[in-house]
Amino acid sequence: MVVFTTTVMTCICAYVFAVRNEYHRKNLELLATVDPLTGVKNRRSMDEGLQMALADALRTNRSYGLVMMDLDHFKRINDEYGHSVGDEVLLDLVSLIQKRIRNTDQLYRYGGEEFVLLLSGVDPDGLELIARNLHKIIRQQLRLRCHDSKITASFGAALLRRNESAEAWLERADAALYEAKRSGRDRIVFSGAVPAQDTSSPAGSSGLAN
Repeated sequence: MVVFTTTVMTCICAYVFAVRNEYHRKNLELLATVDPLTGVKNRRSMDEGLQMALADALRTNRSYGLVMMDLDHFKRINDEYGHSVGDEVLLDLVSLIQKRIRNTDQLYRYGGEEFVLLLSGVDPDGLELIARNLHKIIRQQLRLRCHDSKITASFGAALLRRNESAEAWLERADAALYEAKRSGRDRIVFSGAVPAQDTSSPAGSSGLAN
């Protein structure tokens, strides 16, 4: 009887230990792939997601698009209102985006106030529509909480080219984003997808946008 009880207790302890180890393993995996502030996937996850997109594109000929977004004058927000307010802005931005993308789309925090949206099954018209809708929504709805200041974002977008590497694809989207920032912010620049179009806000607008 004693032997039986000891065996049962040993089995139970081993089971509990295994369950706890699995729980901690999954938590560590989550911490390694998810941005702790916003809850979206991080840059490491993005690298994996881009490679999976390239493999799927080669296998199925499905089209993919990237949209890079960067909040305009975000450093000014942190400097003037504090990092807690800046964190609120990032959380509000993520909420706005997630409500307007498909379940198959993937949002990543690339770093700081910069985010990357990976879109599957989009043609040039679809990429343009999504980018312009997000740009419009952010301009209209993203605000500093308890302050009468709007926040805008600049966008760079790129469709995946045939046999293109993930690095080259991301660099094109980043270059388009840089051009959007350089040419005045609060606008979208498309890399080889559709003609660049000035979507800047009207002159004389107030708030943190140019």
